[in-house]
This record gives sequence, structure tokens and C-alpha cells, in this order.
Amino acid sequence: MSARAISDPPARDRAIGAVWFAGWAMLAAGLMYLHPVVASGRVLEGVLFVVLPGLAALPVGAWLGPRFLDLRIAGPWKSAGFGLLVAMLAHVVFAPLFAFGWWLTEPGDTSVLAVAWATASFGFLMVGPITLPVGALAGWLLYLIGRYR
Repeated sequence: MSARAISDPPARDRAIGAVWFAGWAMLAAGLMYLHPVVASGRVLEGVLFVVLPGLAALPVGAWLGPRFLDLRIAGPWKSAGFGLLVAMLAHVVFAPLFAFGWWLTEPGDTSVLAVAWATASFGFLMVGPITLPVGALAGWLLYLIGRYR
């Protein structure tokens, strides 16, 4: 057995991590933005504010998710820290996705780079106090799932 086969996490663990963190990201975004989106009746806002955070968390969760399920690497505090990292990196992935989606859906001469920068900086200051604890909780819970599977 090669060293790569030992160090490469199984595809199942990547899929679990991706779906787990995408679900938690959509849950957190839905709790923050679903009511205003439903009240406005605009479906595209729902995609921008609720669905895109989940899509942004998919690749980050797939990349870091197996570390939560590997008990040789993970511990409860380390998993919460990795959950914070997943939340931060997912926001970095979300910023350009949101800027591009905003550019597609909102008419006008909005700069994609300006919206991406504003989302990455000021947006993180606004939603970070909610998304970071949710990421830490999701990481810790995924560690518990890995511990008892």
C-alpha cells in the first residue's frame, strides 16, 4: 500500500464533509436572510443570500471535512478550530460568487471586484459573529459523528 493511499481520505469522507458544511452554511444563511427574502418575493435574492453560501462551503468542506472524521487527527477543540477555518474559507469562496451573482441579477454599473471586496471585508464583519460559531459547532458535531461511527 502506498503512502498516498494511506494519506488520501476516502471519497465518502470528502462527500460527508462537503454536504455537512454546505447544510450548516445554508442553515445559518437561511436563519439570517430567509424571512426578508420570502417577504420580498424575489427568488434570485434567495439564491444569492441562502443557496450561494452553501455552494461556497461545498469545496471547503470537501477539502477539510475528512480531518474531522479521522480520529488520529481530530479532537474536540481542534475540530471546532477547523470548523472556524471552514467558515472563514467558505466566506472567501462566497465573496466572488456573490459578486458575480450580484452583477448578473442587479442592473447597473456595479463593479464585480468592488462587490467582491466589500463582501469579503465588510460582509465578513457583519456575518462573521454568526457564521464563525456555527462553523465551530458544525466542526465539533462532525467530530462527534466521526467518533461514534
